[in-house]
Amino acid sequence: MSNRLLKVFLLFLCAIESLDGAMAFLGDHATVLVLNSYHSGYEWSDLETKGINDALAEMDRVPLVYIEYMDSKRSPEELHQEQIKEMIRRRYSRQRLDLIIAEDNWAMDFAFKYRNELFPEVPILFCGINGLQVKEIQEPNAAGLLEKHDLLGTAEMALNLHPERKKLYILRDNSEASLLENAQLSSQIKAKFPDIEIEEIQDFYWEELPGILRGLPEDSLLLLSTSLVDKAQRILTCAEIGRMIAQNTSIPVYTGMDIYLVEGVIGGHQMMAHNHGVQTGLLAKEFLEGKKEFEEIGIRYDERLQWVFQYDALVHWSISEDSLPLRSLILGKPASYAKWLWWIVPVSAFLMVETLLILFLLVARRRWKSAMWEIKEREKHLRLIFEHSPMAVALVNGKMEFEYVNHFFTDTFGTTLTELSSDKKQENLNKCISEEVKKHLQETALERMASKEVSVKGKGSRLLQIELIHTKIGEKYVVVMHDITARKEIEEAMKRARDAATAASEAKSQFLANMSHEIRTPMNAVLGMAQLMTKTELTEEQDYFLQTILSSGELLLTIISDLLDISKIEAGRLEIDSEPFVLNECIESSCKLMTPRFKEKKLSFIREISDRCPKVVRGDFSRLQQVLINLLNNACKYTEKGGVCLNIDAEMLDEHYYELTFKVKDTGIGIRSKVLPMIFDAFNQGDASSTRKYGGTGLGLTIVKHMVETMGGMVQVQSQEGIGSEFTVSIPMRIDHLANDQDKTKTLREISGSNLKAKEDLSILVTEDNMVNMKLVHMILKKMGYHADSAYNGKEAIDLVAQKHYDVVFMDIQMPVMDGIAATQHIRCKIPQEEQPYIIALTAHAMKSDADKCLQSGMDDYLTKPIKLESLEKCLNKALHNECFDEGATTRKQRDK
Repeated sequence: MSNRLLKVFLLFLCAIESLDGAMAFLGDHATVLVLNSYHSGYEWSDLETKGINDALAEMDRVPLVYIEYMDSKRSPEELHQEQIKEMIRRRYSRQRLDLIIAEDNWAMDFAFKYRNELFPEVPILFCGINGLQVKEIQEPNAAGLLEKHDLLGTAEMALNLHPERKKLYILRDNSEASLLENAQLSSQIKAKFPDIEIEEIQDFYWEELPGILRGLPEDSLLLLSTSLVDKAQRILTCAEIGRMIAQNTSIPVYTGMDIYLVEGVIGGHQMMAHNHGVQTGLLAKEFLEGKKEFEEIGIRYDERLQWVFQYDALVHWSISEDSLPLRSLILGKPASYAKWLWWIVPVSAFLMVETLLILFLLVARRRWKSAMWEIKEREKHLRLIFEHSPMAVALVNGKMEFEYVNHFFTDTFGTTLTELSSDKKQENLNKCISEEVKKHLQETALERMASKEVSVKGKGSRLLQIELIHTKIGEKYVVVMHDITARKEIEEAMKRARDAATAASEAKSQFLANMSHEIRTPMNAVLGMAQLMTKTELTEEQDYFLQTILSSGELLLTIISDLLDISKIEAGRLEIDSEPFVLNECIESSCKLMTPRFKEKKLSFIREISDRCPKVVRGDFSRLQQVLINLLNNACKYTEKGGVCLNIDAEMLDEHYYELTFKVKDTGIGIRSKVLPMIFDAFNQGDASSTRKYGGTGLGLTIVKHMVETMGGMVQVQSQEGIGSEFTVSIPMRIDHLANDQDKTKTLREISGSNLKAKEDLSILVTEDNMVNMKLVHMILKKMGYHADSAYNGKEAIDLVAQKHYDVVFMDIQMPVMDGIAATQHIRCKIPQEEQPYIIALTAHAMKSDADKCLQSGMDDYLTKPIKLESLEKCLNKALHNECFDEGATTRKQRDK
């Protein structure tokens, strides 16, 4: 935008330099403000305005004409008028006006309503005013030209040319004048043609017109006299109206206004828009030249109507030219020269010689007049742009003196044009222009274009942030000062808000991590002891109680994990690993965890895996497992009878990638259509009744969506209330060709070979400050056939490792005296390499960042609380077979690779 403005002002300066005394020339000319009721592009008002300009252009001293398009046809609201009033006040408060020309009723009413506020004592000349709406004008200094339609004459002529037609349709709008004219017109036609049936077509939109036209009977006529709008209140062009009539009607069409004389319309007694404007312009010309007092103009009707017809339409309807009124104008009639050939040659020769002589005498004068008019128009437009620019603009000479500024400049910096035109111009400018602005201009004097953001004092000593842009033209500069104070304030407010939101998110994430740790520590003892009890002999009732404790504990852990996941998602820290894993293992483990729940609810569970699925893929085993468990758990929760089906298919995208598709379909309660778009929103379960009946946090599907999208896939849902739902997950995954080429009967997690040490020979140390958790780990190890020593803080662990070699050390993280991180780092630094133990972290912190911190400190593996028998056994197997680490990315040795 700024570059375009600079280019415009460049042209403006060039025009000023090429015109000697142009400012003085314009100062002697009259000034006319034209208020146009419509918008630019509306044919009637454009032709009328052109007629006014054509008439005024014949004056010896052409006036300066301003045109304001009010768009009142589409925006008749009071608020729109107030906005127009304020805009005119700002633009012309300092402008001398000699005459107001109001085009059409809206502009006239506006001029009369606000004349005392906007242009008191300025004469108002109106035109295009419907005579039926003007009862008596009592306004002083008001005169003008009223419209005079002859729709009656057009209708009579049409009915005489088509005596076989039985019905006349009149197409009109709903304005007050139109309604009154219709009533009078219908009665007048009925009086002269009592056998003709008359019907008025009103109150319709453009989109409805084709159906109306096609529905008119073949023995009818159509009289067109309306401006059409569509449902968006857009006024249609005459070309659009013409195409619509030509394509959708098969009856004769007549009109009484020249702008509607388009394709498919025969003609009529026309009121000519351009001629109407010329007459108005001539009245203004007489007043401005002093030939007639304004009171002498008075109020008069437009009497210059013209019979106009279209030749093609006359031929189409077989209408003879002899049947038309005398002196009718026929448009598009081909010329016929046969009867004039006997005198065309001599007359043409004479006219050619005469024309050459005239051209020879007048060509210089015509060129000069054309050039002067073009320069005047260009100067007028450039001056308007310069004066009404929404930025402060100044012209500076090579001595850094301001030669000219616009109104916005004076309003911004608290000076006036009078002060800047006085002898103390530079002194007044120095008051409102900071030294930094002048310094920037001096520093960049050799540059053609430069910009900088500076602080200046504006009107009332208010500190402004401005973007200073200047362009060098010869020895002068065009300087544009764009006020960016509001933008800077908004940017600063947004930065503060962003920082506050970031701090709040960090605090929330830290709070959730701490709460997770505090809850997981006692849950470790609860679930661990419960798992040990399952290995003892229990009654059926005791086994039921114990399974309830385990399932409830697992559910609580799931909720805690979901809260941590949603926190990571909101913070943008959800991380996805890319490691090879056996796809079938991931599916089997997910189904195995969900099978007891399906049995408990007596639901059928079907699993279908396509042969096209690859054996081994690269991705995040645990995240994919979490997605499948969440979808299966969701299906099980909302299904009371029937069953759930899991379908897995694959499609090869290229030689390196497959697209895996997982479909989970249930026969549950389904999802209502109005809540279906919100199903993936956090904490949303459709409605409150579902929450009360089925429970849950409403986070599962939110986590599924974010995880799937983070893996590059997408999730979709189809559901019908009372029938069931189907969730479809599509994820692109890379194929691990090396693993797929191995023995298909083996898996990556399969551990071969015998233990490196017998269980009784394996030396284990458990470091844990919580007595209950210490007891739990010892009991689990004992069940597995191992014996272990104990240390209750990091300092004790260091002392024991220094006294005795341990193969495996289980190391808690948060402990008194010395924590597990510091103890591990000490062991790695002080113990010889060949005596180093395999250190496994024991912690209630479940974030991936916590795992990374443990592994970076020197630990070999990571075990989260609550501790499960299977997880602890897996960690010991890794310690025993420390070369088989290609199943996951959580061990230190694998990270080091």
